[in-house]
Amino acid sequence: MIVPDKEQFLRQAEGGALVPVFREFYADLETPVSAYLKISARFPTDHFLLESVEGGEKWARYSFIGFDPHLQFRADATGISVRKGGETRTVPIAGDPLHALEGILKEIRYRPSARLPRLSGGAVGYIGYDYVRYLEKVGGEKPLTDAPDAIFLFPSRLVIFDNVRHTILIVAHASSHGGEDPGDAYTRALGAIEEVRRLLRAPLDSSEVPDGDGGEGEPAFEMPREAFLDAVRNAKEHIRNGDIIQAVLSNRATVRTGRTPSEVYRVLRALNPSPYMYLLRMGTCRSSGPLRRSSCDSRGTRSSSGRSQARAPGGAIRRRTGGSRRNSCPIPRRSRST
Repeated sequence: MIVPDKEQFLRQAEGGALVPVFREFYADLETPVSAYLKISARFPTDHFLLESVEGGEKWARYSFIGFDPHLQFRADATGISVRKGGETRTVPIAGDPLHALEGILKEIRYRPSARLPRLSGGAVGYIGYDYVRYLEKVGGEKPLTDAPDAIFLFPSRLVIFDNVRHTILIVAHASSHGGEDPGDAYTRALGAIEEVRRLLRAPLDSSEVPDGDGGEGEPAFEMPREAFLDAVRNAKEHIRNGDIIQAVLSNRATVRTGRTPSEVYRVLRALNPSPYMYLLRMGTCRSSGPLRRSSCDSRGTRSSSGRSQARAPGGAIRRRTGGSRRNSCPIPRRSRST
């Protein structure tokens, strides 16, 4: 059954609102990875796969595949670019680029459905480590990389796996603008759902991950070994002096490989099933891997029905500020850029 029906859609789509149209199918013979491989063959770029494991032992209820974006947001050294409807608009960066993204989100009148998971629309992407340079003076040179500081996709279609019900929700977002008949937008959404259903019904070519690491040489590290060890010793000295509680040091490594991002993801998925796993392909940027932890500001935040819930990660302490109690990140602000 298609939800909403045409009459309901016409009411919800008034004023150019973005409405999710969806249909549920049984999926006991399909997996998120097999569905992703089929979909990415048809949509080879601008897509994502999100999965998670709870308690290190069982898959979380939902897995998400998003693709065919109706809008893309990108921020890098050249400015902010917004791609929509085949056209790209570029504006210079003035302050925090996420303020521009906030403005885009405010312009979208989304009609969520109570029958869909929380992630049924919106934007999915990443913010790079060096984005902090828009917010604070951290010193040092910015690493030379082609990766954008931030990039987000607004998928027009999603495939949502319900691992409890063993079903798939195929979602297509529809809206009408510029005097277009909303009924035509609804018809396009039905066609988009049916196209995805045909893709999932098709057989999958052999996709076994080859044995071996596929590497072509040893990893090349950006920071020499002795320089990195000096940084470790310096961090330990700061901890002993009470300047900081902890420091997370990293060293960028590069290695050539003959593996595709999906093959890398499948190996990581088997070796290290994690609370948050992702495979992102956005333009020429490709990223996959497990996430064990993230910052105190983002890991435990959930927004629903106009309210935001913040859940502090393990190790957080309660700190009194102005007579009130609040959860706080255990690392002092001055130590985050050490």
